[in-house]
Parts: sequence; C-alpha cells; structure tokens
Amino acid sequence: MTIGEHELRRFYEDQYGKVDESFIRWRLLCAEDKVRNIVDLTRGMNFGSVIDIGSGTGAVIKRLSEMDFAESYYAVDLSERAIRIVRSAGIKGLRGALVADAAMLPFSDKSFDLAILSHILEHVAEPKAVLREASRIARLVFVEIPIENTPILNFTWWLRKIIRGKKRPDNRYGHVIFFTERSADDLYRREGLVKRRSRRYILDRERMLFQKRGFWYIYNYLIYLLSRLLGGRLTARLYYCHYAALLKGVRDGGEGA
Repeated sequence: MTIGEHELRRFYEDQYGKVDESFIRWRLLCAEDKVRNIVDLTRGMNFGSVIDIGSGTGAVIKRLSEMDFAESYYAVDLSERAIRIVRSAGIKGLRGALVADAAMLPFSDKSFDLAILSHILEHVAEPKAVLREASRIARLVFVEIPIENTPILNFTWWLRKIIRGKKRPDNRYGHVIFFTERSADDLYRREGLVKRRSRRYILDRERMLFQKRGFWYIYNYLIYLLSRLLGGRLTARLYYCHYAALLKGVRDGGEGA
C-alpha cells in the first residue's frame, strides 16, 4: 500500500479536525518523551535555530522553547489545521510555521542548526527523501521512530487481520513503514549520515494502555507485564520500543565526531 501526498494530506487534515481532550493529552504525553530524548542526545550542544518537520500541534517545540533550548523555532507540517494550531500555541521564539511537503522544503542548505524528525519517517512512503531533505537544510538531524517490525507486533497484526480483516498499513496511526533498528541504521547509512548518539526506550504503563479498551486493553496489559518481566532490552527486541538518534552528514564532519 502506497500513500500519496494528497491521501496523506487528507488523512492528517481529518486527524487535526478531531482535536479533543484525549487527543491533546496524548500529544502532550508523547512530547514529554520526545523532548527528553532531544535534550539528552544534544547535551553539551548549543542551537540557534531549530525546525520541527511534521510538527503536528507544535507540542515538542513549545516545550523546548519553555526550556530555552534554542533562540528560534520553525514548524512545518502537511496539515493546514495543524499549522493553525501551532501559530496559536504561543510558542516563544517561533519565527515561522508553514504548510509544506517534508520532501521538498522551501529552505536553503544548512539554514538550521537542528532538524527534528520525530515519528515522521514511519508515516511516509519514501522516508529516504524526507531524511535527505532534513539533512540538506540542517547541520544536525534528530530522528525518532517506533520499532514495530518485531515478533510480538507481527503476531498482533496477524491477529487483527484474523479478527477484523485489517491489513497492517490500515491503522489509525497512519504508519506505512515498519522499521527494525537495523533497517533504520541502514537507511541512515545509505543517506550518508552517521550516528553521533542514540538511545532506545520502551513505553511505560500509562502510554502502553492509553485509550485501549476491552480485549486490546487486556492484551496490552499482559504485554506490559511481560515487558516488566523481560526488561527493557528484550522487550525492545521482541515487542516494541522507540529509537532515537542524532545524525550528522559524513560530508559535514560526521565521521568520527
């Protein structure tokens, strides 16, 4: 299944047209983790300008601005509704928020100190094009993705297909690419990027059970208990984790940095 730009745009316009308390709460929960990873992986570095590509509601750069992480912030998203939310969010240091395709950004080379691609690559049919564009316009690129090509999640989606008749790309999250850590690293390497720093983490109970009901609540609660038993490393390999990396181009001095 390949999702084109028009279908993707319509999907996210629908998403941001249904903003309610639960939606905002989930965004804020996710932003906490993303910001923590950005701060940890960039520790000791200073940034003048940051661009959040696929910014959504702007929750990540809003939190970063509250921490005085950088001097100026830009937001880009495919959804006009999302960008309207960003513009009204009162983000300190926000210099621009615009609708644009992440694979064709209207900025010159190395316009920014840091580009954020947090939970974006799994949503696009051509992640290499988006990654290439981010590394073109920024000196460093922060990427975070979910690791979903795992034995337990593969079984879960097989079960969903049996119960609901749904194929894996037909999901409410809009994920169309399902990464392993190795496939992500291979992608970065093919695009001439090296990892300065990286980390993985598993979801806590609140996030793992968020908005789960009935059978899927019980199923995910059992997975949560299993994760406590197995520990973080095994859970990441067998079930699910988030994988964050700070990347720099080889041509920009990334090798050995």
